[in-house]
Amino acid sequence: MRKDFHKELIKSGWLHRPLPVKWEDSMDAERKSRKVTARKKLWPKDEGESFVCTAQGECRIGFCTWYENGVPKEGGCLVMEGELRQDFWPEGMPQDGDCAYYGNLSVVLPLEGEDWLGYNRLRFQVRPFCRGLHTISLSAWVKNEGAERVPDAFGRTGQHMMNLENDVWNDCIWEFSSMARECISQLEFRYRLSGSDTGFGEKAVFQIRDICLEKTEEEKYQGWEPEKGSICLDSCGYFPGEQKRAVTDRTKGGFLVVKADTEEAVLEGEIETEEFLGSSYGILDFSKLQETGNYRLRIKREKEGIGVGTEDEKPGSGGHEIKGGKREGDDYAMEGEGMKDGGHEWKEAETQEFQIGNDWAEEMLWKGMNFLFCQRCGHPVPGKHGRCHTDCYGIHGEERVSYAGGWHDAGDMSQQTVQSAEITETLFLAAMRHKDDTAFYERCMEEACWGLSFLLGTRFGDGYRATSLGLIRWTDLKEGNHDDASNVRVFNHGIDNLICACGEAVAAKALREYDRESGWAALEAAKEDYGFGLGRFLEYGFEVPVMWEHTYGSSSSLCYAVISKCAGLLYEMTGEEKYREDVCRWTTKLLECQETGGQLGGYFYRDETKGHIVHFNHQAREGYFADSLIGACRLCGSEEKRGEFLEGLERYGDYFEALIEHASPYGMMPAGVYAKREAEQEEVFRRMHLLSDYAACKADYVEQVKKGKKVGADLYLRQFPVWFSFRGNTNVQLSMAQAALRVGKYLNRPSLVQAAAEQIHWLNGKNPFRQSLVTGNGKRYDFFYAVFPGTCAGQIPVGIQTKKNEDFPYWTAGNQATHREVWTTCTIKMMDICAELLDY
Repeated sequence: MRKDFHKELIKSGWLHRPLPVKWEDSMDAERKSRKVTARKKLWPKDEGESFVCTAQGECRIGFCTWYENGVPKEGGCLVMEGELRQDFWPEGMPQDGDCAYYGNLSVVLPLEGEDWLGYNRLRFQVRPFCRGLHTISLSAWVKNEGAERVPDAFGRTGQHMMNLENDVWNDCIWEFSSMARECISQLEFRYRLSGSDTGFGEKAVFQIRDICLEKTEEEKYQGWEPEKGSICLDSCGYFPGEQKRAVTDRTKGGFLVVKADTEEAVLEGEIETEEFLGSSYGILDFSKLQETGNYRLRIKREKEGIGVGTEDEKPGSGGHEIKGGKREGDDYAMEGEGMKDGGHEWKEAETQEFQIGNDWAEEMLWKGMNFLFCQRCGHPVPGKHGRCHTDCYGIHGEERVSYAGGWHDAGDMSQQTVQSAEITETLFLAAMRHKDDTAFYERCMEEACWGLSFLLGTRFGDGYRATSLGLIRWTDLKEGNHDDASNVRVFNHGIDNLICACGEAVAAKALREYDRESGWAALEAAKEDYGFGLGRFLEYGFEVPVMWEHTYGSSSSLCYAVISKCAGLLYEMTGEEKYREDVCRWTTKLLECQETGGQLGGYFYRDETKGHIVHFNHQAREGYFADSLIGACRLCGSEEKRGEFLEGLERYGDYFEALIEHASPYGMMPAGVYAKREAEQEEVFRRMHLLSDYAACKADYVEQVKKGKKVGADLYLRQFPVWFSFRGNTNVQLSMAQAALRVGKYLNRPSLVQAAAEQIHWLNGKNPFRQSLVTGNGKRYDFFYAVFPGTCAGQIPVGIQTKKNEDFPYWTAGNQATHREVWTTCTIKMMDICAELLDY
């Protein structure tokens, strides 16, 4: 572990206080360092339109002071002011309090169709005064009335949310190179009035000044091609024994790996060429370098009149190791900026420092734990929020249970019991894999036990449990008044109980020696919940929950897999034969849903009719299919049955390997195969694509499918899912990585294990944008849509999306839901994969 990170962990009380996030490694720091080539003042102006208040609160033009180079300045500013909390729900809010808040503090600057195409970002200064609030955000919105309307039909464009520091001037930049902006009709600043996390503080006040447009070098925001002169790699590190590749726009020439501290050359290689979708990419393969340490990659710069290499030089595989700083027959020496050799200087492009070893992945586990701790519900988190939501409860008959516990879902404060169950299970598994790391093991067990207490405390004991709550406000913790969230959803759904039973069963295993009585309670709950879930499923089949439940898009085949997995866990804990029989029975049902023919088979359909392939486009639970098949191979007594299950698992592994063959040079796992005929199934569409009108989107569904690569009569392979309102690929690709990793380990297929590692490398910067998608981790990470938790190390957003019906990456800088909203389910899947890879 790096010494500075170890010090941060100690200072955090080993994560009982949030980790710091280094601003200097962020995209925000990079944006503020760019040269501004043009600037246009929007406000204040001597004449013309000014801001008007459009919602709750008030706005006025006032005067404010600030300092420039230590010199006090004074000038005009916009002042926004509103009440944080009221004793009633404003007009337009649900009067039962469901997802209600106290309105918006909003001001609008009318504009007369201004053309902003000559500029690529908005910049302004804002100072908030919000006593009693730990985290503060403000959003800027624009409307474009041109050919491409902003916001779009789903309300997913035209917004940028910024996390702010209280009582200081914040220099805010909204990079909007990707946004249509030829006819801007208004600029709005908006703050959601959502109460106070401490219970104190009455007002939210913002001062805004110096609003202007700026032109700088634009950020890359779409496409597979790397930026000119760039190297895309994992900015954190690689495992010693794995394949190590980076991507560049150069398709010939040489590269060098040097030690970060001494600049000693340790490996030389030739850039290889890889074709993808009609374009050529340069690949830097440095797999032969396995010595633990910190390194940099360099690409050789061509001198005028000097060729790239001799005819005898052939592209290598994994490079050539250099002993003692030079390779035999070469004459390298340190001169000026870098190595020189035969008229070449090793500095056309150079990466920042990265590690070969295990420390970088261990740090990711700790940073993920940091974000989970910051997301705790019902528990005070220093610098983030006080004790929260103890006056949120679910009612069943004459009983009610508190819904404070577990973890907030995302950038808002919603809760999902199923999600907290999966986090709990993963934490217990990670702890068991890393018992030899005492500090991590103990902290992991602590966080997992926090989740278990929530699972056990939200059960009513008859199959019903508190399942979810949409929440975007702080409550006052006093039961009996109007701001209570007494509308927690309470259901008896088969799949919810089964997923919770999986978490409880794993908890029972992890707690056998750690806390015997809690382990016994977890096992009793697991057996009961399995019985409730299976009984309900046998009677009603898959019951479609309400739209906002995270199991809404589930399928019968997923239910078969969950039942099988849960039965296997209970058989391991109890030895009762009935559970092993259920493993065999329900895995057999699952195999009836598997594609067994065609050039590209092995995937699963939603049910035995094989009318619709299983897809994940937001919620994603691919890992259950792998767990079911592996469990059946291990546990079923019949040799014939085990053979069937192994064949099914092999087919599943073949499917992933086929997808890998179609992957981009960056290694992102393709989303899978789609059939055009699926567009005809309206019921499935409505369950898979929330807030999207079927009639309006049906043709676009077909168009998206056809944008993929044709691999059969009606089949197309897409890199990204088919999706509409809810876009962002992280959860999908990490879910597939979980499945591929488990299958690869069981079947001893290293290619599948490597595919899982590639998804982590993608997160850490081996993507076309060279950005880390994990806040506080690696280099060039951003600050995302995190309205209530604020910026936290270990946050991961919903992910890179596509534009409209295309199938190439699209990564806009404007912070808004869903693609840039932070999500605990992405972080916990990252932790699961890292923990398994470290244990491989």
